[in-house]
Amino acid sequence: MRTRVLCIGNELASDDAVGVRVGRVLARLRLPDAISIVIRPQVGLELLDDLEDVDELLIVDAMRTGRPRGRSRCWSSATRRSPPITR
Repeated sequence: MRTRVLCIGNELASDDAVGVRVGRVLARLRLPDAISIVIRPQVGLELLDDLEDVDELLIVDAMRTGRPRGRSRCWSSATRRSPPITR
């Protein structure tokens, strides 16, 4: 099973750098060969390539949830619900 951890963020945008920072930590770990870490400081159409040839995809990114900063939240495709949008 091939797993990709897609770490998204922008280091110039404070909280939004969380994905890049997590990706750097993960890249230093001795992970199984079936797990790949991809760090994307800029997002665009290249994300489509990151979705190919994987069985599992984990995305690490910052988002507004209405909860205090620094909290994590997980969603699964099995729930088939979109996360709530807060402004």
